[in-house]
Amino acid sequence: MPEALQNIDTIGADVILATVLFLINSELIESGWQSWRPHLEGAKKLLNMMEPYASFDKRLRDYIVADCYVTNNSFFCCPPEVLDILRETAQLQYSEKEGGVSSNEALVEFTNLLDRAQSLDVLKWARDGMPNSSKAALWSRCRTGSAHRLATCLYIIQSSPALRTRLPDQVSKSLTQDLYETLLPLPDEDPNFKATGWPTFIYGTTATTPESRAWVMDRLKMVAAICPWGFLYSAIDTLQILWKNDKEGEGCMNWVQKLKDLNVDFLMV
Repeated sequence: MPEALQNIDTIGADVILATVLFLINSELIESGWQSWRPHLEGAKKLLNMMEPYASFDKRLRDYIVADCYVTNNSFFCCPPEVLDILRETAQLQYSEKEGGVSSNEALVEFTNLLDRAQSLDVLKWARDGMPNSSKAALWSRCRTGSAHRLATCLYIIQSSPALRTRLPDQVSKSLTQDLYETLLPLPDEDPNFKATGWPTFIYGTTATTPESRAWVMDRLKMVAAICPWGFLYSAIDTLQILWKNDKEGEGCMNWVQKLKDLNVDFLMV
């Protein structure tokens, strides 16, 4: 990567960027552990260095446009606004950590993000994306999108200790129960079942009983059997690390910080 960046004019920024994206995806297929970070840092440096190129490969351009189209419409059956909220949550976490925003400002922004996620009309998104679909397909799309929305609400709360302190405990408990009840009826033969890995992981961070944790393990293994990306097996290992460190059996609502404290770099789709 360093050599490629030093010869960007010879190799072409578009080719290097495509290679970086390939390496990140390869890491997700392999495990999602640790080594994705250098590739992502390389992509950031590369994007900062890029200037408009007249000779941009048409096939690469079409591929990127197609990726953007998929993201805006149905990336893992996740509403695009949910993806935006997740991105903004991660950016806010970083800004607060680096002192770019004060704790009070961050709390206000985390609260606004939670309000946006809670008020999102998933049914409208599902209908707009599949206006002529069957009732079964609409039910599946809506349920999967709702699982992503609920998981995102929990992730926002998990990302902000100040917000967790401010909110009544019942808010997180209700979101957790709603997420479980949303995931439970979705059978493994449903075409969107494979898209429930991340919501299942988030539910797993809240699981405290042997029964609920076993349910999470079984479900993630079923998702991995259908869609055998390595990061799903890493998600299973990560949950086991979190549960092992959950001495009080109260769940891992602070799992984001806990993984940082354990120096665990974990990437999941």
